[in-house]
Amino acid sequence: VITPPFWQTIWFRLIIMLVVVLFLITGYKARTARIRQRNRELEQRILQRTMQLEETNKELEAFTYSVSHDLRAPLRSMEGFSKIILDDYSKVLDARGKDYLLRIDKASEKMSAMIDSMLKLFRLSRSKMHVEEINLSDLVESILNEYRQMQPKRKVETDIMKNIRVKGDASLLHVLVRNLINNAWKFTQKKAVAKITFGMENQTGKAVYYIQDNGIRLDMTYADKLFEAFQRQHTDYEG
Repeated sequence: VITPPFWQTIWFRLIIMLVVVLFLITGYKARTARIRQRNRELEQRILQRTMQLEETNKELEAFTYSVSHDLRAPLRSMEGFSKIILDDYSKVLDARGKDYLLRIDKASEKMSAMIDSMLKLFRLSRSKMHVEEINLSDLVESILNEYRQMQPKRKVETDIMKNIRVKGDASLLHVLVRNLINNAWKFTQKKAVAKITFGMENQTGKAVYYIQDNGIRLDMTYADKLFEAFQRQHTDYEG
């Protein structure tokens, strides 16, 4: 009978297997504990960030409505008094004085429109999206008709692809399309005959919708600034 060395005995092998199993279990528990700790830290950060965003939104909402209320009152006074002066003292004022008052009145109206736009944008960004099927072709046509009625003497040729339907939020799409058409209408005003086109094409399996015009073009050198705030490329057009 030859007695085997201890590392070849069954009890030693069982102890080794038990140690390996315990090591794996301990490693798994430690790794699980680290993951749970990271998740708790992440959840805490998300909670803090959410609370900060909610607080910021509340402050922004309060600021927006405060600006609306505090600025509109003096604007109404400016508009009202300038019109009273034009009506009651038109015989006393010379042409230059009347021009100055008209400029004040026009600037007040622009400021009022800016406040309305800011409030509208704020409400849109805060409201929930309501996705529905929308006929983009009809939307483009209706907005273009509004511009035609405002400037009936302008020669504008339009080419609108019929019955283009999409799914989206009606309010947001209306703001988007109106801004695009406004740009097309504005930047073609120096053309004898303006051309505005709306359509859809397929690019690498994706539907791409476009509004094109024959007006002044964007310098592609500044294309990266296209969606930045307070950027203006053409100073001879209203911005």
